[in-house]
Amino acid sequence: MKLRQKFGVLALIYVLSLSANLVMSGWCIVVYFQSAFVDVQSSFVRQSEVERWRMQVQLAKAQLDLPASDLDSIDLTGMLIPLRQHADARVNGAFALREDDAERDHWHELATAIDAGNKTIPTDLLSNCDAILGKISALITTQRHDAVHHAATTQQRVVTILIANAIVGAALCIAGLILVRRWVLQPVAKLRVATKEIAAGHFDYRINPQSADELGALSNEVNQMSGTIVDMQAKLVEQERQAAAGEMFRRIAHNIRNPLAGIRGLAEATQNPEAHPQDVAEYQGRIIKAIDRLEQWLRQLQHSVEPMSIAPQRTDLAELIENVCNVMTPTADRAGVQLAAVIDPESRFVVVDGFHFEQALVALITNAIQASRPGQTVRIRVASNGDRLGHWSICVDDEGAGIATELQSKVFLPNFTTRSEGNGLGLAMVAKVVHTHGGRIHCVSSPGMGSTFEAIMPGRIDTPDRIDQEQ
Repeated sequence: MKLRQKFGVLALIYVLSLSANLVMSGWCIVVYFQSAFVDVQSSFVRQSEVERWRMQVQLAKAQLDLPASDLDSIDLTGMLIPLRQHADARVNGAFALREDDAERDHWHELATAIDAGNKTIPTDLLSNCDAILGKISALITTQRHDAVHHAATTQQRVVTILIANAIVGAALCIAGLILVRRWVLQPVAKLRVATKEIAAGHFDYRINPQSADELGALSNEVNQMSGTIVDMQAKLVEQERQAAAGEMFRRIAHNIRNPLAGIRGLAEATQNPEAHPQDVAEYQGRIIKAIDRLEQWLRQLQHSVEPMSIAPQRTDLAELIENVCNVMTPTADRAGVQLAAVIDPESRFVVVDGFHFEQALVALITNAIQASRPGQTVRIRVASNGDRLGHWSICVDDEGAGIATELQSKVFLPNFTTRSEGNGLGLAMVAKVVHTHGGRIHCVSSPGMGSTFEAIMPGRIDTPDRIDQEQ
């Protein structure tokens, strides 16, 4: 079922519930209550007419008990004839259709008594009429009581129907809410969880669709997207690995081919029978030096790819940087470059492996000196990182030609270098030392504006007093 069809079903449920409530309420009010009220009102009207006639009969009967001299003033004909006609109307007229048989029989009895009254004493006639009218009044009272009882019963029935209708409507509403939760809210919640997991990098997360509607199709598309991302990521990683391996193999071949070519040339020179023994000895010495350099380079390459073991301990960066600058000063003087160091006192004492970190700093400063021109300055800066996690940063800045933007992401790869005399292992070793300490390093450079290598490291110790207390 499509999502729009599900919403249509929900809308139909609510419309049917509302319509049923309105129809049942209107029908109960119009049919039951109106019928009961009409019956009660009709009984009041009929009883009022009966009581009016009965009052006239009783008044005439009271006058017959007066002295004989007053009998001439009584007009029995003017009273009995209209009463006789009213009785006929009740028996044979349109009103008889709305009355029961008992009341109609009493009216017929009244008409018969009036017809027989011409042959009887008027007093007996009036007594009979009063008695019959009394029966009719009592009958109407009974009928009214029955109508009131019927109205009460009807009211209870109507209330029961309305309560049942309200319960059914509430049940339909609850069913609609349950369907909304099942059809809409739960699938949307699953999609939200999936987006959070995918945003967090968990591309293996999958949704279990519970329906075949639009939301279910969207869930399948999200699963398909995640699978596509995983496949693309694996392909990219494989491509980058192959590219890095190819670049490394090319650098290795290049760095091995040149020494081998020199060694071959020197070896061929020693085979010349006319060569002087001193020249042969010099050639052999140069061969040995070339082999030693090649072995040293292979050893450095091996160290750059092997796991590094460090022993972090309290280190005074001011002392470490001063020692490194003293060692690098002759190299910087030959290149006409000056060294300058600025150390934040709050970040002077840290926890690092002094031996490996010193090697990394020497590699960074060497790289900066080689990138600088005479008269420029290489700056070493140490500062706190501004957080509460004990991080600190060290930056090595140069004023050289800079690094092209497309090459900045490759400078820390093994065997990658932009200089013909470089071996591409120095910055790779620096990145390995930083990462092994749990830090991170990045390069910021612009062509013609110099380069900045910044390493953000953990293990800052706030004050020397605190270090002494800990020791």
